[in-house]
Amino acid sequence: AAQKLAAQSTSAKSSRTSDMSNTSARNGGFCGALQRAPPPMPPGLARRLANKENYGIGKVKVMLRVSDTHTDPDTPHFMTVDKKKRQVTLTDPAAASNLAACSSQERGPMVAAPKMFAFDNLFTAEDQQSDVCASALSEVIPAVLEGSDGCLLTIGYPNSGQSKTMLGGVNPPTELGGIPCAISWLYKGINERRQKSGARFSVRVSALGVSATKPDSTSKDLLAAHAT
Repeated sequence: AAQKLAAQSTSAKSSRTSDMSNTSARNGGFCGALQRAPPPMPPGLARRLANKENYGIGKVKVMLRVSDTHTDPDTPHFMTVDKKKRQVTLTDPAAASNLAACSSQERGPMVAAPKMFAFDNLFTAEDQQSDVCASALSEVIPAVLEGSDGCLLTIGYPNSGQSKTMLGGVNPPTELGGIPCAISWLYKGINERRQKSGARFSVRVSALGVSATKPDSTSKDLLAAHAT
């Protein structure tokens, strides 16, 4: 019975995924979504483009997006998120269990101290996708338009939300991720610069797939099939 239920669940999931893919393809995918309802440019980015502010050149910003986690209330918490201070505090789960079971007099000096990590910005499941993209791209795009290199990358454990952050979804349009938002805002910035100064821009696009989950993994040109 369990195997039958699992098979039915897998079939239903595959069917839903196929339906979503077909619907996305019929609607033009991300290209269609950007044409129908392009993401509004964040005020901070619009201001930087208008004033040619590019103070983010050479700066590395590290941001953390915490996935929505469902933990057992009886399990000691090992992570505390302070959005105001943009800080995360980690505690060894074993140490947390010992601290919960021991009194203050019984706690020895060997108990591991919590470790605190500060970030340029901190997001949780309560934050909107548009807020994440705005914070990540508001300094990168102006720097690129001024001729500097810019890079946006995500690092995390597999299936922890990187695809959601970088790609997002097309329905609703507010769920567009970093890549489609970057494309939309970059070309909008280019058009504004061309109208104001008559500057000429050359844009080249490449897409490389790299899998680090296997030792013998190789990179793959994701646009090879579309090359003309």
